[in-house]
Amino acid sequence: MAIRNFKKKSHGAPDNWPISLADLMTTLMCFFVLILAIATVDQKKFAVVSENLADSLGVKPQAAPPPPPPKSEVRAEVIPPPPAPPQSLFTLQADLARVTGRKDEAVDVKLRPDAVTVDLKGAIFFQLGQAELTPRAQEILAQLAGPLKASGHPLSVEGHTDNLPISSPAFPSNWELSAARAASVARYLISQGLPKERVRVVGLADTKPVAPNTDPLGRDIPENQARNRRVTLLIHAGGER
Repeated sequence: MAIRNFKKKSHGAPDNWPISLADLMTTLMCFFVLILAIATVDQKKFAVVSENLADSLGVKPQAAPPPPPPKSEVRAEVIPPPPAPPQSLFTLQADLARVTGRKDEAVDVKLRPDAVTVDLKGAIFFQLGQAELTPRAQEILAQLAGPLKASGHPLSVEGHTDNLPISSPAFPSNWELSAARAASVARYLISQGLPKERVRVVGLADTKPVAPNTDPLGRDIPENQARNRRVTLLIHAGGER
């Protein structure tokens, strides 16, 4: 019997590429499944998934670009209109005369080159030796407050008395009486809307009479003394006082 010699065939290294291909296909399938799962992109979740996937593939992920800054809101700034210029003295004098009407016995409005003066007669505005405004005085001042406020000019309220001395617990002298009367007028005008920053109160007693209180022989002149008992509103142009 013939004996055949069988030679053992040598085999090379096993082919592993089908396994690698299967792993790659599995990885790609997982990748697309994850993409579908996060179709609504959440930045935080996307970053976590990207890092995990990159680690499994051995790839270093690139940093995601920062989100664009939020658009700043453009707000229109409302610029208030500039304040109106002060009213002319001529117009102010006409307005004051118009609102007082024919009250010559109570109010005397005059236009000077540099100011407007409004003399408030003491007998109409105050009881003798008192500093409280009479009801009629309040009515007149309420009419004057509107034009004075609209004029834009500062206001000096000056109190004046006659030369007759006064001595009482409330008013030791004419200085206190004149100042108190001027303050009463100022307070009422402020209560009607006149800005207090534009008001100044001055008590002048009998130092600035509009007529002599006595004749050359030293005798009192009652008519002149009545004229000197007054409160004067002094409005200067250009904010002067």
